[in-house]
Amino acid sequence: MENVVTNLKKRTLELFVLGATIAALGCSQGPPKFEITGNVTLDGQPITTGSVMFSPTDGSRDVSRGDVVDGRYTLECGAGEKIVQIAGFTQAEKVIPWTYAVANSGLTASVSEDAEMNFDLTSQTKTRRRR
Repeated sequence: MENVVTNLKKRTLELFVLGATIAALGCSQGPPKFEITGNVTLDGQPITTGSVMFSPTDGSRDVSRGDVVDGRYTLECGAGEKIVQIAGFTQAEKVIPWTYAVANSGLTASVSEDAEMNFDLTSQTKTRRRR
C-alpha cells in the first residue's frame, strides 16, 4: 500500500511540474521590449513636464509612451521604425510647438536595442499652410 501512495505522490508531482512548464511556455511575453531613455529640450532648455510617444510606422497598435520630467524620459518599446510625438512645457511655461505632437511630426526613431535618444527641438518650425 505504501508503494501505491508513493507512486501516486510521485506521479502527482511529475504532472504538476509538467503542467507548470506548459503554462510557463504558454505565457510568453511577446516580442522583446527595449528601454529607451533620453533628454528633450526646446531651444536648448529642458522640457520640465511633458510626454514622448513612439508609434510604429507600420500602423500597428504597439504604442509606447513615457513621461518627461525635468528634461528626461524613459519608456519601453518594441523594435522597429517609430514615429515620435512630443508634447510639453519648459520651465518658463513655453509650450512645445504642436507640430511635434502630431503623427506627422517628422521625428523618427529606429529601435533595435536599449538606447539613449535625445530630441533637441526648436520653437522655429516650418509653418504648414492649408490649401
